[in-house]
Amino acid sequence: AICKIDANKYHLSGYILGSEAFANGDIIIISGYFKGVTLSTGEENGTLLYIPETHFKYTEVDGKSYLTVLNAGVVFKDNDGKILGMVSVPYGETLVLNEKDIPDVTKENTNEYTYEFISWFNGDNSFDITTEITESIELRPAFRKTPVNYVINVTMPNGTVETINFNVESDVNALLAAVKPADNQEYTYAWGGKGLPETFDLTHYDLEIVAIPVEYKVNVTMPNGTVQTVTYTIETVKEAYAEVAALLPADNAEYTYAWGGKGLPESFELTHYDLEIVAIPVEYKVNVTLVDGTVQTVTYTIETVKEAYATIVDMLPADNAEYTYAWGGKGLPESFELTHYDLEIVATPVVPEPPVHEHNYTVKYDENGHWTECACGDKTDAEAHEFNADGKCECGYEKPEPPHEHDFTVNYDENSHWMECACGEKTDVVAHEFDADGKCECGYETTVEPPVDPEVPGTSEEPEVPGTSEEPEVPGTSEEPEVPGTSEEPEVPGTSEEPEVPGTSEEPTTSEPDTSVPATEPGLMDNILEGCFGGINGITFGVIALGLGVMKLFKKKED
Repeated sequence: AICKIDANKYHLSGYILGSEAFANGDIIIISGYFKGVTLSTGEENGTLLYIPETHFKYTEVDGKSYLTVLNAGVVFKDNDGKILGMVSVPYGETLVLNEKDIPDVTKENTNEYTYEFISWFNGDNSFDITTEITESIELRPAFRKTPVNYVINVTMPNGTVETINFNVESDVNALLAAVKPADNQEYTYAWGGKGLPETFDLTHYDLEIVAIPVEYKVNVTMPNGTVQTVTYTIETVKEAYAEVAALLPADNAEYTYAWGGKGLPESFELTHYDLEIVAIPVEYKVNVTLVDGTVQTVTYTIETVKEAYATIVDMLPADNAEYTYAWGGKGLPESFELTHYDLEIVATPVVPEPPVHEHNYTVKYDENGHWTECACGDKTDAEAHEFNADGKCECGYEKPEPPHEHDFTVNYDENSHWMECACGEKTDVVAHEFDADGKCECGYETTVEPPVDPEVPGTSEEPEVPGTSEEPEVPGTSEEPEVPGTSEEPEVPGTSEEPEVPGTSEEPTTSEPDTSVPATEPGLMDNILEGCFGGINGITFGVIALGLGVMKLFKKKED
């Protein structure tokens, strides 16, 4: 028979499988408790459960009716209380579970865990499904919960990869800290790329740890006070050492350079350095040999060269009555260059000066000029002559006459003829050669009178100068010859009067040979006339010759 259970009427005992008792007595019964049970719901008076009468009994307790299940059975639930299956036998019978009575049970895996079925538990105890069941029990499954592992691949600074497994239960930061190297003198370590996430999701990660070389500094104070800084790490220590060593300037004539303080270490450790380069002035020497033979040495550098020079200058003794002092050899240079010097000071004995000479000058001269001269030989006021109109200089010197130039004319006697200058110089002495008329070309005639030409006596015509019927004309001009440089008549040298016939100052007489007639020898007159073109002397000679010819004609006329 089927018994209708009214939830508002009956209070169910704790033995009712799968039910929960509430304070008001209401119960909720989920279908599938027992075979043959039909569940009806939706009525206002509660949930109704129809159970065979053989499976329960009523009990009155304190005026309340309780329903007690009388059968033996097993209810299978999951861990959330959901009924997975039910097996029961009538009351008083023993239940032995078969494999088909046991439901398949699983639990869905999550991102955090995987679940593996272990066994059924009755309360806190594992239940052996082969155990005989004589009462109603509730079995729940037990699962092995395993956290899902995830991987973090950490690339280390040396290139190797460390793998870290983590899950929902892991302290990820602690795991990562365990693989991250500790900072040291050589490197500090950091998470490369985007770094570490603030939180770790349940997923895979590829991370890297980068080694950052620790940087050290070398501060080098240069000789001019500036500071050069070179940085280096464990990876660049050799290059930095070479760079620092190269900061040392090359020695020169002024300075040598060295590392100050403790100097440059042989190599750089991983630490900071404060170094300095010092400039050491190059030292030079001046060896001064004094007059007594001792040597004084003064040293100097580019920084003390002026002071050293002043010290050397002060070594020269002051002159005294016995000696004067001077720098020997090439003397003291105007200034010191950066080099060594060997100098000497020489003493020169003082020689007493002779008495002061007072000059007594007299005027002296030569043909070039005049001056005043002392007997000691000192000369002064030398200057050229200045002549007055008389050819005299104020010093007393007279301009000498110009050298004598011979001016020859023809002279003769009864034996010969010759050329003679007014100074008495004679040349070209030749014996007379007479022609048929008893005449010599020089003009001399023998004493034998030739026959008288009948036409000559009593002629009224003026004697004619040979070769012309007019007044004699100087060749090349129809006027009187002009002395170059003057417009006056030419003056016979030595006189301003009419030309004088050499050898006489009077008219020729018949008692002596006529010496005033010019030679008529062919060629001689040509030479005379040719000389007229030569200059003043030639012109003068020509004029004299013409005059002599005219005089000779007059003489013949008188004869």
